[in-house]
Amino acid sequence: MVEDYIERQIDQLGKALRKWLSKIILLREQGKETNWVENSIQSELNLDFSEIILQDKADVIPFLQKRMIDRNLEPIAEIMIELAKFGLADSDKANRLNRTALAILEYLEKTSVTFFLSRNAKIEELKKSIETNL
Repeated sequence: MVEDYIERQIDQLGKALRKWLSKIILLREQGKETNWVENSIQSELNLDFSEIILQDKADVIPFLQKRMIDRNLEPIAEIMIELAKFGLADSDKANRLNRTALAILEYLEKTSVTFFLSRNAKIEELKKSIETNL
C-alpha cells in the first residue's frame, strides 16, 4: 500500500517534469521569455537549477539522488538542455547547464541496463557543444 503510494508519487514527479519540458520547448519555439519557468520549477518541484549547476561533476548525482530517484533524472537533464538553449546570452550559465546535463546523462548511460540511442546522441551533442564553448 505504501509502496503503491510512493510509486504514484514518483510517476507524478516524472509527469510534472515532462510537462515543464514541453512548456519550455514551446516557449523557446515561440521566442518567449522563460525566466518564470525556473522559478516555477523551483517552487512547485523544490528544485533549484542554480544550486544544482554549482555542484561539482562528481557531486551532481548524489545531490539529485537526495531529492529524486534515477528514473526522473533524465527529464531533469532534458530540461537543463532546453534552458541552456534559452540562456545563450548568459553563456556561463548555459555552459553549466549543459555540463550538468551531460554528467546526468553519462551517469544514466553507465548505470542503465538498456542502451538508448537518443540518450547517446544527446551525450555526443552536449560534448560537442561544450567543446565549442571552451
